[in-house]
Amino acid sequence: MSATFIKSDHPPDFADSFTGKNAYRDKTPRQLAELAIASTPAWFHFLFSLRQKIARLAGLKTRPAGREGADVSFLLAMPVIQDDESAYEAGLHDKHLDFTIKVTRNIDDVQMETRVWYKNFWGRPYLMLVLPFHNLIVSHWVKSLREVR
Repeated sequence: MSATFIKSDHPPDFADSFTGKNAYRDKTPRQLAELAIASTPAWFHFLFSLRQKIARLAGLKTRPAGREGADVSFLLAMPVIQDDESAYEAGLHDKHLDFTIKVTRNIDDVQMETRVWYKNFWGRPYLMLVLPFHNLIVSHWVKSLREVR
């Protein structure tokens, strides 16, 4: 990927983490992210598509440069910060906030961590608006990795 993500040198303004059992012990963190995102339910695709339309009207990024489509798979096209056997992390700079999502694994567990840095006043209200949906989908993704499908 040609784009780079420069992480902030200060602690995030918001961070959360979801951990669950990992049924895919032979998969890399990137592959776990791909499997989790592939499990995204239709209701979330609908809500995310609606979010993308509203975001475009507000002048926010709706996908990384050169990426078509309005689904959550854009998360896999964000600039990569780390991609190795222990973790996959990618991030995006936006108008109101910067964020990263990180997938780590050990033999038995998988963890998805989100970190957010506000860039201006609108970052906090935006996060508060999307946080309930964020919690639903990230917890769904972690649960989707409990059993091989």
